[in-house]
Amino acid sequence: MGHTMVRYEEFIKKFAGEFAENSIIEPDEFPDMELYADQVSELISSRLSVYGKNPLLTKSMIGDFVKKGLLRAPDKKQYNREQMIMMELILCLKTAYKPKDMAAIMKPFVENSESALDEKIDFYNLYENLAPVYKKQRREAADRVVASIDTIKGAMRETGLDDDDALEIFLVLLSIAIEVDTAMYIGKRLLREYFEDPKKSKPEKPAKTPKTAKSGKTI
Repeated sequence: MGHTMVRYEEFIKKFAGEFAENSIIEPDEFPDMELYADQVSELISSRLSVYGKNPLLTKSMIGDFVKKGLLRAPDKKQYNREQMIMMELILCLKTAYKPKDMAAIMKPFVENSESALDEKIDFYNLYENLAPVYKKQRREAADRVVASIDTIKGAMRETGLDDDDALEIFLVLLSIAIEVDTAMYIGKRLLREYFEDPKKSKPEKPAKTPKTAKSGKTI
């Protein structure tokens, strides 16, 4: 193996570990107080800086979430802890689903938060229990990416191509794409089955009336 390949392996192992540990906000990092949109943007963007996009969440994006029905409108321009959690989850959904699909997924929860009659879902308590599960999923996914390197190396040795660095990186990227594609396809099928409106059956066309001759008689 060349020096370039060693750098690639070290990079992917280091970054995979960092991402798995820092791509989920810990429940106690959400303040139990209301914040304005720019404050929420700064909080979430700084905590999720591992994504490498600054800011990851902007004030205009938050407004767009509300406009598209993904998030309950703020009270006096301020967002509470549960709304902040929802924003993090929306960012996660945003990487995989279209806006219309996200609106369908989020609609029941937005309606629940706005209802004066329904028992409210305690999203903070739910998130406290699920955050460790999601972090574990991140670690397992990162571990699979790292493990794919050894699998691909073995397959390349069998074909005598183990000195081709560019091909090895391509195959690792392809392995990642296959896992993403599999999960995405399953998710999209689930959306179609349970969230999309069933296609309306087309009305039957009226039977054609027999043509008549100019005299008015049926032909």
